[in-house]
Amino acid sequence: MVSFEHKQLVDLLGKADATPPSTEDYPPWFRGHRHLELLRHDVLLDEVTLAGLGSASSCINSYVVPADHPALKHPRTGWKRLSPNPYHCDAASYTWVWSMSGEYANPRVEPTDGARLGNRLQGATPLVYFRDIQGLTANDPTPIEINQQFVHASGIYWRQQRSAYCRIDHRGDWADIVSVSTAKRYPGTSLVSCRRDDLDLHLVAMDAVLVRSFEFLMRRPARAFDVDYRKHVDRDVDTPDGFHYVEQYNEGHFGAVRGVQVISLRLASSEIEQLVKEGRIVDPEESLPVEFVVLDWRNKEISTVSTDKETTTNYFEADSNDLPYETSPAAFRPDVLLKYKADTEKCSVREGWIDCRGAWSL
Repeated sequence: MVSFEHKQLVDLLGKADATPPSTEDYPPWFRGHRHLELLRHDVLLDEVTLAGLGSASSCINSYVVPADHPALKHPRTGWKRLSPNPYHCDAASYTWVWSMSGEYANPRVEPTDGARLGNRLQGATPLVYFRDIQGLTANDPTPIEINQQFVHASGIYWRQQRSAYCRIDHRGDWADIVSVSTAKRYPGTSLVSCRRDDLDLHLVAMDAVLVRSFEFLMRRPARAFDVDYRKHVDRDVDTPDGFHYVEQYNEGHFGAVRGVQVISLRLASSEIEQLVKEGRIVDPEESLPVEFVVLDWRNKEISTVSTDKETTTNYFEADSNDLPYETSPAAFRPDVLLKYKADTEKCSVREGWIDCRGAWSL
């Protein structure tokens, strides 16, 4: 089970890769209009694509890049060494020194900045790693890993039954933060997406931006045998919304788009800091105070208070007010407790106490 937004992104990538039904639709498809529209669209959603592989040789990969990286001044040329293929990412590798005696010696671990096959750019760190294991059958899942720095800092955990890296939210439910899909609806399509707020928080903490490297190859299969691939038009494209790519196309036969997309933060640093202070409660209705009746034993009366901290006090601040204590007892009807007793996976109910895992206790 993955998020609805994630399913939308999988569908959009599958539809972008699909061969157009009409010859009139071939020219814009060869120039990558469908694929580029997908990348423009998802940055406006609550979930953004981190990596993807499509059936039509489509590749998308995302890198965390320091905001002051010099390559940002010349994105189209500076990012040619960033591989768009998530299978071409490694965090580290072993290296040996060839000794005079004709043997390998002095092994050491060398960080690779997440890129191999000559695609390396110092300071760029991928968020997703697809790993290729020889001998796996088509029915075996693709080994997909998420950057451990992001996983640990975000406090997320892999949940196989949800096909996502999740975190327990303020209601004690599993929230899908990074969703992973190797969809069967569009054969050959794999996609990893992340909740935008969590991604922005990580980028703010790292003082970084997100750079998506992409490559889309579109071919007309029925005419592939008689196409001269040497005859094509090249065009360099830079757009105000952060796209820098090279476009190659042979009208009516094939097209290729290769470049990067520099994604700025959707929220300002101050806005993200406020979300953190609020416990990352982004739904206004969820953050509204909830009222309940308590036995105000301090004032010897029945009072109505709420989860708003202004309606109660503690022992250290009691001298300046006459508010009920935060420890004032509250009673609940037995039928109110049934929903908590029934949800044994999430809630624990015992004499005078209710615990909701990782969220709250009463």
